[in-house]
Amino acid sequence: LYFSVFAAANLYHLIGQAPAFALMSLVTIVAGAIAVRVNSFLVAVLGVIGGYGTPIMLSTGVVNFLGLYGYMFVLGCGVLGMCYWKNWPLPSYLSFFSTYALFFASMRSYDVSHFWEVMPFVAGFFVLWGWFGLSTRAQLAVLVPIVIVFPLWFFRYSRSLWLALEWSLNP
Repeated sequence: LYFSVFAAANLYHLIGQAPAFALMSLVTIVAGAIAVRVNSFLVAVLGVIGGYGTPIMLSTGVVNFLGLYGYMFVLGCGVLGMCYWKNWPLPSYLSFFSTYALFFASMRSYDVSHFWEVMPFVAGFFVLWGWFGLSTRAQLAVLVPIVIVFPLWFFRYSRSLWLALEWSLNP
């Protein structure tokens, strides 16, 4: 279904980007609901991959941090809810790594004028993925690196964003 919507929007131009995004989001929601309803781990994994692939497939090249990060935050909340309900750690890990892969890829377009669009979501992702350690009963060997490295990354990256903003205001 994801590829069908992608082809309709980008290859054949039958629908616009906004309806394509809405349809892909609906496919993601339905995949999550089906995964929980029929206890299908594979559908959950495919839904997570498709959900995080949606912004990549429908990218227009326009910088829209609010839209991208808002979508990723809502998607992350949904994935964590599903994984907590069913006790599936793998979709949580996929969501975690996909969130930060998209975050770092999108930061190529960052400049200081976007600070107030980006920083609240950096903090929101920190809170969301801090909850991740509490929401799944994953193995300690996997969680310890995330619990140690992730806060260090958050504070380092937040400081870099803040220093860039401060430097632009007081050169």
